[in-house]
Amino acid sequence: MVLLLLSHFNEKEENLFHYMEDTCLAEEVQVENLPVTPCIIVCGTSCYASRQFMLAIDRKVVNDHISTFIAAVCLMLGSHYCFNIHYPVDLGSTLEFLQR
Repeated sequence: MVLLLLSHFNEKEENLFHYMEDTCLAEEVQVENLPVTPCIIVCGTSCYASRQFMLAIDRKVVNDHISTFIAAVCLMLGSHYCFNIHYPVDLGSTLEFLQR
């Protein structure tokens, strides 16, 4: 559903998901390539098949043991809300749709 929304609103998947190897540890994430806004790091080649996710905020991995995609999306949206972080312009439509 999230990937379909990104496609529908012509927003780039790379702005929301950052893919790493499935055996990646939090220390191995290249944080300089991450955005300052909350994003999901997918440990694997696809968010469908991955069994491990991480949440990064302000180019720092804040949670490296997220086991489901739904939990990762909820944590990302919750961090936008709790820390009062505005949605990035290039993901605004998708995240606004998910919020509502």
